[in-house]
Amino acid sequence: MITSKMRACATWVQQRECGHLDDVFAFIGTENVKEDLLALVSDYLEAKPVLPLMSTLVANLCHSSVQLSHLRLCRQQLDDSAASLLAKSLIDNTAITHVDLACNNIGDDGAVALANGIGTASQLIYLDVAWNRVGPQGAVAFAQAVESRTADKLELVLSGNNIGCSGVLAFRSASKSGRLHALKLGITHDGSNSEENIFELLNSRLKVLSLASNKLDGREINQVLRSMSSLVELELQNNLIGKAGLKHIVRVLDFLPSLEQLDLSHNDLGEEAIDAVAEIFTKNTQLRNLNLAGCCLGRKACQGIASAIMKNSQLRLSLLNLASNNLCNHGLSYDGIIDLAASLRSTSSIRQLILERNQIRTAGCWPLASMLRSFSCTLLMLDLSSNEISSTGAITIAKALQQNSILLALSLRSNMVDASSASAFGGALEVNTSLLALDLENNDIDETGFEALSSALCKNQTLRLMNLIMNEFDPDEARQQLQKHRSGKGFCDQRGEYEEIHAEVLLNNCERVNWSKFLRGLHVRV
Repeated sequence: MITSKMRACATWVQQRECGHLDDVFAFIGTENVKEDLLALVSDYLEAKPVLPLMSTLVANLCHSSVQLSHLRLCRQQLDDSAASLLAKSLIDNTAITHVDLACNNIGDDGAVALANGIGTASQLIYLDVAWNRVGPQGAVAFAQAVESRTADKLELVLSGNNIGCSGVLAFRSASKSGRLHALKLGITHDGSNSEENIFELLNSRLKVLSLASNKLDGREINQVLRSMSSLVELELQNNLIGKAGLKHIVRVLDFLPSLEQLDLSHNDLGEEAIDAVAEIFTKNTQLRNLNLAGCCLGRKACQGIASAIMKNSQLRLSLLNLASNNLCNHGLSYDGIIDLAASLRSTSSIRQLILERNQIRTAGCWPLASMLRSFSCTLLMLDLSSNEISSTGAITIAKALQQNSILLALSLRSNMVDASSASAFGGALEVNTSLLALDLENNDIDETGFEALSSALCKNQTLRLMNLIMNEFDPDEARQQLQKHRSGKGFCDQRGEYEEIHAEVLLNNCERVNWSKFLRGLHVRV
């Protein structure tokens, strides 16, 4: 939680020009502020080019009074010289544990310098150099640095760099050392043009592996995974995994007893992969998070998933992402969504369900509302964004919230919520005591709808965040109305006392990041 003092300090920082960067760090040193503010300072640095001031930045980072643990300098046009300077701060400042240098211009020379830094900086546990210009030489340097470290649990992100075959092969020994906790190699090698599967040589003790967007098919991935029994998290999105390839991956799940997170999103699995998709739910009962977004599954696969959920009493799956899968057959058939909703009434494991972009429309809201009203439903987060849901469908969901006492977050972003359905949500908020976050961004809520929601917020003591960005009311006028409520000049209750709004209400695009941060925190809690 950011205190008013920290917010004031952050405002002070944001009012300074880049040329006063030394003043910013001097201020940090003298005030001895907490890490929350330091994160805000880092956000400030991320938003402005700091290349001309890198020497000043490093000089201050090396000062013992600056206890900055997370340093984010992505998208700053940093080159090899800047990376070399930063490497020194990693060695001198033992407080720095996380460094994000993604989307810069760091090449092999800068990577070699950073590698020397992480080899010595035993406190560092996360380094992101994704989408730079690191080649094979830099990848080899990183691999050698990992082996020389005395500490373990380093997470290294190299996605989007052209490290080639030799770069991947360099991590064969490093990944076996146990010092590398996570390795992300998305878009680093074109698997379809390889005469051999070089990723197969990663015989490792890795906990996290990303091979996203490498044009690998299911057979090649099967060969890679057979020697990775320690994997906990696996990212395979956007490869060449089809129906046949998925069968190869399902077979190898027996070799991954510890796997908890599996991302297969944006692979063209198709509706015919129904049996293989259903088998995922039975092969690995330890799986917690499964991402099947954008896999062209269709309604039949949705029915297969529902059946597998109901049959597997040992299922521990917590998050299921089925976004962009045409589960309702372009709004013509709802048997898949009906079966899925029925299965979630009978299971206590799935806590988060993402159904974004599935053309659920009004008819699909009925089974989902029935699910939310069920006493046996334990769903905590539901995402129905971009589903062409009309006002009638939104009202159906809103009424279900009046009888739900467990859902924490609901998103109806980019639908057709209007004044009448906003009023229905207002009525739900007056009686609902569990919901913490409500997302109604990019809808058709006008001044009347906003007034109904703000009035309900005065009576609701539990909601913490409401997203109303991009609606039909004037955000400036809405903000003034909210300020009246918070200053004791808003709605008056039956006892003649003014009621206060406790929730944060997002009204402008610049505030959207608050929603993402809140959901990330809520995801960890769930």
